[in-house]
Amino acid sequence: MSRVNKNFLLHYKVLFLGIYEGRSVYTLTKEKDITVNEKPSESYLGTIGNGIQSIFNIGNTTMCEYFITKKGAEGNYTQEQLNKLFI
Repeated sequence: MSRVNKNFLLHYKVLFLGIYEGRSVYTLTKEKDITVNEKPSESYLGTIGNGIQSIFNIGNTTMCEYFITKKGAEGNYTQEQLNKLFI
């Protein structure tokens, strides 16, 4: 992480997800909490969900059950809609 622009880190939170094939896996998220329940794009959810699935070998049902309860997806997506976004 020594090569990361420090100004970038002022705006984002780096989260450690685990180890995959001997390498550390990270993701980025906004430091500031989202106060508005905005609907995330299908592209965004698909990217996040497919990444989690490929790293942790989680099936579609588990991913859908996880996302359906999260801010943004809750009330904006059905289980069926979410299922179509994942591998």
